[in-house]
Amino acid sequence: MSSETIAYRPFRGEAAVTERCLAMKTGLRATLLFLWFAGQLAMAQSTGSIQGSVTDSSGAPIYAAVVTVEDADGNRHTTVTDLEGAFKISRLAPGNYSVKISASGLSDWTASNVPASESSESKPLQAVLEVAT
Repeated sequence: MSSETIAYRPFRGEAAVTERCLAMKTGLRATLLFLWFAGQLAMAQSTGSIQGSVTDSSGAPIYAAVVTVEDADGNRHTTVTDLEGAFKISRLAPGNYSVKISASGLSDWTASNVPASESSESKPLQAVLEVAT
């Protein structure tokens, strides 16, 4: 038996194929990263919120009032007011919403065509609930 060392020789064009594969992987990663950032930016720019406060007729804040906003397609988002009677529903698609606020022992408050604002400086809703009769 002879002990020959066999040297590895790349086949013709192997280096070029390897370089192309690496370039394709890098390009794919860059494309996916770009699409992810573009999607994040689009989502950030295309959502709004509805916020406000709820009080009774004396001006006292209403804690745990149920706030529901509904779009034209019937999609609903619900939250409750905090200790100061404040609420905010975020991540709403642009458009107008119907708002309904209810609390135990008080009459419901409703508003139509309330826009979901992209600006945090928009005028908040001021809902005053009356004692139910």
